[in-house]
Amino acid sequence: MADEYIYELSDGITLKISDNVGPINEWEAMEGREKLIVGKGLVEAKDAGIVCTSAPLANPIPVVTLYGASWESEEGDTGDAKVHAGRGTSSNQTWRLTSVS
Repeated sequence: MADEYIYELSDGITLKISDNVGPINEWEAMEGREKLIVGKGLVEAKDAGIVCTSAPLANPIPVVTLYGASWESEEGDTGDAKVHAGRGTSSNQTWRLTSVS
């Protein structure tokens, strides 16, 4: 069973990130989809945080980076975020983890 994390960005974008049992983890924009060039893709957990990418599209690009976020993050945690592939939204934002299930 996948764990689901709901992150809210300061500009009204809500992301659902699924930590699947296998090596492939996914994300999807639940709110504010129109503010992103791509509304879903794959997740890379890196030292800097969680990176939502445009994969599995060819030549994946980072869409959103949640700095300091990890699979160990808990509800109420916050941090800085960067929207790399947005439209009509600020690239520098903050995130808040609102739900883990």
